[in-house]
Amino acid sequence: NAEYMGTVLNRIIEKMAEINSTAYLKAVAHALKFPSKPIMGLLIGSKSQKDDDQNEKKTQLPTITNALPLFHSHTLAPMLEMAMMQAESWCKINNVEIVGVYYGSELYDGSKTPPVFGLFCSHFANNVALLMDNTNIGHTHSKPLFETHLCLKDRWSKVDRGYAADSETIQKAVSLLDSNVDQKIFDFEEHLHNVHKDWCQANFDSN
Repeated sequence: NAEYMGTVLNRIIEKMAEINSTAYLKAVAHALKFPSKPIMGLLIGSKSQKDDDQNEKKTQLPTITNALPLFHSHTLAPMLEMAMMQAESWCKINNVEIVGVYYGSELYDGSKTPPVFGLFCSHFANNVALLMDNTNIGHTHSKPLFETHLCLKDRWSKVDRGYAADSETIQKAVSLLDSNVDQKIFDFEEHLHNVHKDWCQANFDSN
């Protein structure tokens, strides 16, 4: 069951993983731009391989280096398929890969993943899902902003050793509360309405 899988994952995951500043801040900016809507995006990076450690295999969570904001409303399958095609093409050009998905909602429930995540679990093995507690964005205390889930055997399981950002990145996230995020971040849904809005934003600037 899910609880058993979570226990197993906590035993084999080697350590907390660090999320790149760009990826963290883009996800936060996306949530701040649409505070009353469910937001979702892709996590970009590289997947770590399992290493033998005596009689037990240890695994590391994927390295997250970027994020691609997707939607801020209910996701339709045709829109998702179109977004995934463009995202995979962008990843191929930039020599990276899709390693997971993030999701944020004002109705936060870190104990379970939304149904749409099932599409990602069936398409990408060993992906991670980060569920964002939107109410925690403006705080600098040690509680993580994200709950981490890992997809193994077509099932999402929560893990305790998830992703953490450094203190400088967290301070930058707090400063986004007082900035004009409307012009800092665009998602794929906005791009469909205005192709001049760059949803990939390789040169994202949080300042």
